[in-house]
Amino acid sequence: MGEETPPLEAPVPEQTAADDAVAGPQSDGAAIDVTAETQVEVAAVEAAPGAPPWTYEPTAVPAISPVPPPPPSPTPIASPPSVSLGIVGKHRMPAVIVLLSVITLGIYSLVWHARVNREMNDFDTRMHVRIGESTWAVVIPWLLGIASSLAGAGLLLSGPLNLNIPFCVEPTPIGWILVGGIVAIPYLEFLLSFSLVAVVMTAERVRVCEDRIGLTTDVQFRAVASAAWLLFPVIGGLILIGRLQRRLNGVWERVAPAASQRRQV
Repeated sequence: MGEETPPLEAPVPEQTAADDAVAGPQSDGAAIDVTAETQVEVAAVEAAPGAPPWTYEPTAVPAISPVPPPPPSPTPIASPPSVSLGIVGKHRMPAVIVLLSVITLGIYSLVWHARVNREMNDFDTRMHVRIGESTWAVVIPWLLGIASSLAGAGLLLSGPLNLNIPFCVEPTPIGWILVGGIVAIPYLEFLLSFSLVAVVMTAERVRVCEDRIGLTTDVQFRAVASAAWLLFPVIGGLILIGRLQRRLNGVWERVAPAASQRRQV
């Protein structure tokens, strides 16, 4: 029998220097694992038609926090209603008013009281003035003073005219007292509550008109304190009328300077 031929062994490829550099200091087992993984990846790429010739690791997308809603807009503050100013009153000279009141024995002061209250009512649309009631409140003390003066004058004339007046023993002293009734009209306005209220409220309306045009409280008219002028006989009421008209002239001039130049009585 002849000699048996030994089996042929597959030639082992020589390991090049490049392979050594790639393999590095890894062991043979690690090299086999890397080769297996590479073959699996290549097979997966070849199996997927149209797949790109590269692979990548999916990265986790960070969660996007929801956008907070915008803060609610602040509630707008309602602006106060604008004040509508009406017709400007007449510009009057205080000295002329006082003079006419003296000449007419106070009649013109009553007319002036009614006119200025009507003008202030027309000027401020929020002001409501009962002109008739306010005027009658100052007419009543004036009527009492005039009636007292006329009665005193009648008593004084009863002696020279030899008139017999019943229930009057000595008419002369009483007559002189009653004649002074016209001088006491300011006191009557101060003592009668309804008359005092009418005077103070007229002064207060002047202050309100000053407030409407923007004057500060430190320069506005003092309505209650002004009533103290009625304690001065005769001249107290005249001074109060003059001061009120001067204040109103300032209001009219500030609102409508051109129109206020027409001085009217």
